[in-house]
Amino acid sequence: MLSILLFLIFIGTIYFTVSPLFSDNKHQIDSDKNQKESSKNRQLKTLFRQIREIEFEHEMGITVDEDFKRTRDELKLEASKLMEKSTPQKQDDLLTCKKCNHENDPNSKFCSNCGVNLLKRECSKCKTELKDLDKFCSQCGTGI
Repeated sequence: MLSILLFLIFIGTIYFTVSPLFSDNKHQIDSDKNQKESSKNRQLKTLFRQIREIEFEHEMGITVDEDFKRTRDELKLEASKLMEKSTPQKQDDLLTCKKCNHENDPNSKFCSNCGVNLLKRECSKCKTELKDLDKFCSQCGTGI
């Protein structure tokens, strides 16, 4: 009985040692963008914690009003700069209308200024509608 138990433990150990080598599951490392975003989130949490601590110390009478206001303002300024950097919508993400050059939200289908379809691609020369993968116009041959 003991030999069977030892044999099963030995087989289980071998299986759990060797099976990761042959598994199809690839562990993906977070991209730089995700790492930067999580780093910013950690910095923000740290800043908010510091703001709470300085407010607590001020309420307890540990810090002077001048120091409290200066430190709190510095921490809030730093936090607001971090929040501005991590806003999801940037100038690069905006869709520019081909007709009126108005900048639109990246999720917009139509221009909010003139109503032109932002998703439809057309040839700059003959105005023929183009498909997503077209490199040349099928009507006039103009390069896209």
